[in-house]
Amino acid sequence: MARIPHHAFPWLAAFLLVACDLTPQAPELPERSHRPRALPAEPARDAGHDDGATTAVPADRDGELLLLSWNLEWFMDAEHGPIDDVRQLNGARAALGALGADLIALQEIAGPAALQALLAGLPGYDGVLSSYEWPQRLALVFRAPLQLQAVRELDGLDAVGRPPLEVGLRDARDGSELIAIVVHAKAFADESSWERRARFAAGLHAYLTRQHPGARVIVAGDFNDQLLGSTVAGRASPYAVFVDDPRFLTPTAELERAGEEGSTARGGALLDHIVLGAQLGSELVPGSADVLRGELLARDPSLSATVSDHFPVALRLR
Repeated sequence: MARIPHHAFPWLAAFLLVACDLTPQAPELPERSHRPRALPAEPARDAGHDDGATTAVPADRDGELLLLSWNLEWFMDAEHGPIDDVRQLNGARAALGALGADLIALQEIAGPAALQALLAGLPGYDGVLSSYEWPQRLALVFRAPLQLQAVRELDGLDAVGRPPLEVGLRDARDGSELIAIVVHAKAFADESSWERRARFAAGLHAYLTRQHPGARVIVAGDFNDQLLGSTVAGRASPYAVFVDDPRFLTPTAELERAGEEGSTARGGALLDHIVLGAQLGSELVPGSADVLRGELLARDPSLSATVSDHFPVALRLR
């Protein structure tokens, strides 16, 4: 597992600074097809190059923590996603810097240099990255008062080559511990994909109830399906095992109940979610779940074409 401090030099990004004691799961081919990328008119900057563009981070929100999950659509991948890597990088830096989240679950990060380049424009943030090799990696980005304690990948689940990234954190203000798990589940609205998401959800649920009973847990990422229904006609949510269990809270399900138009530029289903262990119920700010579509499009109307076809999902804890 690579931990990449914001001040690291590019050659350090390849080193694994946090050991993983699990055997890597064999990756599958990328699921979502995108248009072939055109070569830029001029060579793009090296992904690890810091061009000095940094973004101011908003001040502390009276002790609240802002949680964020964002699928960054093949972030700085050489073959897929938005064509202009530099524009994608600068757009992601600007958006995350403006939002000033304290804990950010990211999906589809191309590799260590891509995460390092992102952090270089976000002063005060650190991050950890999945160790598997294909360029849809998971990352967790965080800042003080949160401090890194441990990292591992959760192999053995039906995770289509993207094993969840589990990160143990400590809040320096009071010493409390938090477990954050970043996920990116199987895509597509067909029966086979639904079955794989259901097996993935059941396996993750069993792991959490067995290994972390009573812990303060956050599960965030691209679930590729709904919590109250499904993208597959006639099917219930593959995540019903979480929705129906009082040991977990599903605050982003309230967005579905309210008729939220979805978390992607295509609209429709809400695919990106944040699930909490019930121990965080007293800390959850009621009604704080949100899809940050309007906020980001007001700043950058081209964001869904140049940065990501997903919008961040947000939640606040006291």
